[in-house]
Amino acid sequence: MGVQDFDSQVQKAVNRYNSVEDVSTLVKALRQQDYRSISMDLIYGLPMQTLSSVGETLNRVIELSPDRLSLFN
Repeated sequence: MGVQDFDSQVQKAVNRYNSVEDVSTLVKALRQQDYRSISMDLIYGLPMQTLSSVGETLNRVIELSPDRLSLFN
């Protein structure tokens, strides 16, 4: 699942809107359906992105416990 960044300014700049709550709800639903592997993608170097927003997004994603995490530039 393409998360990219949870910061609202970054999401607006790249026309992507995935709130932490929406992604969390989806992950819970997938786990309840016995999905065996959940993968998340993050991107760094996006417009409006900061080291802080990347760090906060990464912390939130870790809390969601994906089975696989990819980081792209």
